[in-house]
Amino acid sequence: MTRQTNDSYPSTRNSRSRKFGACLFWTRRFSFLFAVFASLGFPTACMTPPPIHETPPDELRAEIARDAPGLSRRSVVIPHEISDEHFAFIHSKVDDLDDPSRGAQALLKLLFDDRYLGLQYRWGETESAEITLAKGGGNCLSLAAVLVGTARRYSAAARYIEIQDHPERKDVGDLHIWSSHIAVLLPSVDGPLIVDFRGARNKNPSVRFQRLGDRALVAHYYNDRGYDLIRLAHDHDQVLPWPEAARQFEIATQVDPELSRAWNNLGVARARLGQLQGAEDAYKRALGTANPFLEKATAENLISLGFRRLESNDTPD
Repeated sequence: MTRQTNDSYPSTRNSRSRKFGACLFWTRRFSFLFAVFASLGFPTACMTPPPIHETPPDELRAEIARDAPGLSRRSVVIPHEISDEHFAFIHSKVDDLDDPSRGAQALLKLLFDDRYLGLQYRWGETESAEITLAKGGGNCLSLAAVLVGTARRYSAAARYIEIQDHPERKDVGDLHIWSSHIAVLLPSVDGPLIVDFRGARNKNPSVRFQRLGDRALVAHYYNDRGYDLIRLAHDHDQVLPWPEAARQFEIATQVDPELSRAWNNLGVARARLGQLQGAEDAYKRALGTANPFLEKATAENLISLGFRRLESNDTPD
C-alpha cells in the first residue's frame, strides 16, 4: 500500500488530504499473463525446500529495528513472513488440488479458490500474512503478502510490485484518498506472471508497474497502518488519532527514507497537529519523486501550509 496526502486549505478553510495508496480496493486479476510456473512445485511433507527471500525476515527485522528508533526488533512486522505452523496448514491442502503440477495456477487456486483455502478480499485494515490467513482474507497488500510468503516457502522468487495505472479516489470525511494497489510478480518459463486482485482482465500486456523491494514493502505496510487508524476512527465517529497516525508514517519514513508519499502523509499529520515547521520539513523531503502526480499533490500541500501559516501568523524563520 502506498499512500500520499494532499492538504488543501485556503478557500474553504477545511483542510483536506489526498492519499495515494494501494489496498483501498482489492485487485484480483488472474490475468492473461498466466503461465506454467515451472520452478514452483508442491513437495511432499518430507521434502521442504528452502524459502527464497530477497532478505531473510530475521535479517530484515534486525535492520529495520536498527534504523527505526523506538521500534523494537520483536515488534517489527515483516508482512510476508509465514510461520512453519501456517505453512504446514497451507501445505496440508495440496493433496486436495485437482492438479498440483500446474505450478503458479495451482498455487493461486490453493489460496483463493473457495474449494480450498478460499481467501477473500476484505476492504479494511492492512495486516500481515499470518493474520490474513487466520482471518480468512484481507485487503490487497495483505493478500499479496500471503501469496509472496507462500510462493517463497515453495522456493519461488515472488516479488511485490505497485501497479501504477488508474489510481482511484475515495473520500473519508474531508480526506480525499487516492489509491493504487500492490500486486505480485512471479517468474515463469513463459514470461512474467502478474497477479493482482481487482477482478478485471486486461488484454493489453503493457501494464505499468514498479517493483518494490522487501524493505520498501514494509514501509508501505506502516504507511498504510497510519491511514487505517484515521479511517477506522472516522468510521466510528471518533476523534481522528493524528499523533498515532503520525508515528506510523514516521516509522515508514525510517524504514524507507525514499518513500515520498510517507513523508507527505507525515507532513499532513504534523500540519493537523499544528506542527507547521515539521510539516514543511516533511513536505520538502517528499518533493522530487519520479511520479509527477504525487509531486503535484505535495506541492499543493505546501501551498496549503503557506495559507495556514499566514492565518496563524506562524511564519518560518
